[in-house]
Amino acid sequence: MADTSQHLEHGLSMAAIKTSPPVIVTGMTLAGIQLQDWLIMATILYTVIQIIIALPKLKQSFNEWRKK
Repeated sequence: MADTSQHLEHGLSMAAIKTSPPVIVTGMTLAGIQLQDWLIMATILYTVIQIIIALPKLKQSFNEWRKK
């Protein structure tokens, strides 16, 4: 019984993940934000996340360089 409920839960989670982007785009379009604006915001967010991920590596490299 627990296996069946886990399988159902997993299926619902996957369905929610797959439908999220179209629902978000539709909601933002209805709110007055055009698709190209949404894509620009998503690109900026992605870039910020990549910078945040890279900062600790950059700091470590800088500290190693400074010790030499």
